[in-house]
Amino acid sequence: MEPACPLQAGQRNRRLLPLAWMAGLAGLLGVVGCGVNDYLDASRQTWSTLKQFDEDQRKLGGPAEIPVMERQVAQGTVKGPLLEICFRPPAGFNKAPTLLTQQNQPLKVLQYTSADGKASGGVAGMWLVIQPGRNAEPLKKELAKSPFFAMGEGVWDKTTLKAAGTKGVLNAEWFKPANKPAQPATPTATPTPANPPAKGKAPAPTPKAAPVAPANPPAVAFIIPYEHPQEPASIALVYQPVPGMETAARDLAMRSAATARTLSAAAAERARLNRKKTAPGKGAPPPGAPGTPAVSSPDSAPGSTRP
Repeated sequence: MEPACPLQAGQRNRRLLPLAWMAGLAGLLGVVGCGVNDYLDASRQTWSTLKQFDEDQRKLGGPAEIPVMERQVAQGTVKGPLLEICFRPPAGFNKAPTLLTQQNQPLKVLQYTSADGKASGGVAGMWLVIQPGRNAEPLKKELAKSPFFAMGEGVWDKTTLKAAGTKGVLNAEWFKPANKPAQPATPTATPTPANPPAKGKAPAPTPKAAPVAPANPPAVAFIIPYEHPQEPASIALVYQPVPGMETAARDLAMRSAATARTLSAAAAERARLNRKKTAPGKGAPPPGAPGTPAVSSPDSAPGSTRP
């Protein structure tokens, strides 16, 4: 099973070495004429993955921290991380978030801010929004009226995201902002005084109106289902672009959201591994037998890590 978080700098070289070796072998076999097109395609895909690794390492930080809280669930009171999820905010952002809503409110809004107060890659701010329940529609309504970021005009659409070095894709809904530039500041005309000054006297200075700041571009948001036996939820990763840098911010938001690995994704991979181990004719022991991983344990699969 893949780690919960995409590779960090210390793991990168060790994991990318086989990819580079495969790319070189594909190119060599292509030269000698053994399935040229197939090997060239494999080589291009491998080098594309290597490039994505480099871009992720340069543009992303993390992994983000998830606060631990005590809360009520159907079976009683639990205390632990709000979510078993891993994602990487933009480089330069703080790993620890600020809780913007009351602890007793069902809706939780966590804000991740830049360490130096400056935007990173066109992203001015980032939020993790948690709405209890599997229905994502209430979450969409909450995002639309949020006072913390500007959703603006746009439509929701389905998409799949993939991070370099991970198996499978992340299925999500994303808010596709309308392709409209931020409105520039509107110049204010200088008012004409009602009573002109007396002859020989200089006119009184007219105060200048404060400049109007450009409107914020629509935020980029991704909604991801979070399956949990006690606390199912819909979660959203929201990124606020800087005016004039919408394209760069959208690329960075997609890159960051693609790194999200939730409990549901980990559970699906564990189920696949367990089905493979217990396939007929393989001689595998039944689940739960000594020396085999427990199906219900999120840390039992080989190579898995907790966020």
